[in-house]
Amino acid sequence: MSWVKFILFLAGIGLFAWLIKSAGPRALFHSFQQVGWPFLFLFLPYLLVYLFDAIGWQVAFHHRPKELGFVRLFLVRTAGESLNNTLPSAYLGGEPVKALLLKRFHVDMAEAASSVIVAKTTMTIAQIMFILVGFGAFYLASERSIAIPGLLPGILLLLGIGVFGIGVLVRWQRTGFTRPLMRLAENIGFLARKLKRHQKGLLRLDANLLRFHAEDGGKFWISTAWFLGGWVIGTLEVYLFGVLFDVPLSILDAVAIEALSTMVRTMGFIIPGSVGVQEGGIVLLFLAVGQSTLAGVSFSLVRRVRELVWIGLGFGLLGWYGWRGHGTLESLEK
Repeated sequence: MSWVKFILFLAGIGLFAWLIKSAGPRALFHSFQQVGWPFLFLFLPYLLVYLFDAIGWQVAFHHRPKELGFVRLFLVRTAGESLNNTLPSAYLGGEPVKALLLKRFHVDMAEAASSVIVAKTTMTIAQIMFILVGFGAFYLASERSIAIPGLLPGILLLLGIGVFGIGVLVRWQRTGFTRPLMRLAENIGFLARKLKRHQKGLLRLDANLLRFHAEDGGKFWISTAWFLGGWVIGTLEVYLFGVLFDVPLSILDAVAIEALSTMVRTMGFIIPGSVGVQEGGIVLLFLAVGQSTLAGVSFSLVRRVRELVWIGLGFGLLGWYGWRGHGTLESLEK
C-alpha cells in the first residue's frame, strides 16, 4: 500500500503541475500580482473555522478539567489537524495525537479519547449536512449541471455509505463497542490478541462514551451545530477569493464550491494531502459554475498556501509540546 500511495502522490503532483500549465503560469502570477497585499485577508476565514471547530470539540467533553482552557484546546487541536492534513490516514491520523497531548493538562485518557471520538463523529455528521446543502446550492444557482454520466448517483451512494457508517458508530458509542469489536476480531482472527491485551482500557473508554450519551446527549447536537457553523464559515474563503480576484461568484456558487470540494478532498484520502485530487476537483467545480480554469487553479493555490500555513503552525506546536508518538491504547489503562 505504501508504494500505491507513493505512486498516487506522484500522479497527484503531476496533475497539479498540468493544471498550472493549462491555466498559464504567467496568467497565474499576474492575477496574484494584481491582488497584492489584500491577499492576506484570505487567511482570516479559516481562523474563524478553527475557532468554531475548537468550540465543537470543547462541547464534546463529559468532564473537562479547569487546567484545559479554550486556548490550550485550540492549540492541541491545531497540532493534531496538521497530521490529519498530511498523513494518508482518512483524516484520522491526528486524532490519537490530540488525545495524547491532552494528558499534559491532566485530562484522564478515557475522557480525552472519548471527546476525540465524539467530536470526530459530530464533525462528520456536520460535513454530510453541509455537502447536502452544497448540492442544493449548486442546482439552485442556475440551470447548469455537471455532464458526467452516473456522477450524481455515485455521489449519493457515497453519502449513503457515510450516513450508514456514522449511524453504526453512534449506535456503538451509545451501547458500547468493545465487546462487539472483540467478538468480530476473534471471528476473523485479526487484532484479537492486541485488543484483548488492551481490553481494560477500551472498557474504560466505553464507559466514558456511555456516560456522555446518557448524561450529556444534548451536547452531541450542540457540538454538531458548532462544526456545521465551521463548515459554513469556510464558504467565506471562496467568496472573498471571488471579490479579491475579480471572479463573479454568487453566495450559492461559493457554498457549492466549498461544500463539494470538501467531499472531493475526502475522497482523495489515500494520497497525502489529497494532492492533485483536491486541485482537480476545485477546477472542475469552478468550470461547473461557469468560471475559468485560471480561476480554479488560482483558488486551489490559495487553498494550498493557507493549508501549508496551518500545517506549519501545527507541526511547530507538536515540536513545542514534545510529542513522541506514544501509544494511545497503552495510555488508556493508566
